[in-house]
Amino acid sequence: MSNNIFLGSILAISGAFANATCEENVNNIDAFYINGMFSEFPAFKSNQNALEDFIAIYMPSSSFNSTVSGNYNFSEYAFEQAMEVGRKN
Repeated sequence: MSNNIFLGSILAISGAFANATCEENVNNIDAFYINGMFSEFPAFKSNQNALEDFIAIYMPSSSFNSTVSGNYNFSEYAFEQAMEVGRKN
């Protein structure tokens, strides 16, 4: 019985924290962009900027706070990719 009360207390507390966090972040958009294989860095930046423009046009800043970040994924040579796939099988 005491285990159930303890578990219920934990769930109630975590639910309260989740609601508080949700209320603080409900109008935030955090977009993270990762480029595809064989993309050059200028194309990565261009696509990241296009994502920022899309959010600015279709989700006005009066309603949303947006942040766009990203990580450039360096391309591997085809041989390295084949070796990686071969190691996984």
